[in-house]
Amino acid sequence: MVITRRNKQKIIMMSEEEYEGMLETLDIMKNKPEYDHILHSIADPRVEKFDSVDEMLAIIDEEIKREKDGKL
Repeated sequence: MVITRRNKQKIIMMSEEEYEGMLETLDIMKNKPEYDHILHSIADPRVEKFDSVDEMLAIIDEEIKREKDGKL
């Protein structure tokens, strides 16, 4: 929400959740290695995308089983 005041600076009002998210994003962007890693992960088609943590863990478990069986 933008609050305009006569002859004064505008005020921006947002939820605490949005504000905290914005601060977290800025914090990540200040950490160049972390930020570059995130950008690389998003852009790299070889990086698997998962719909949930459970899906990711199931795939990791399957890969471990295949590796133990010598199929990887």
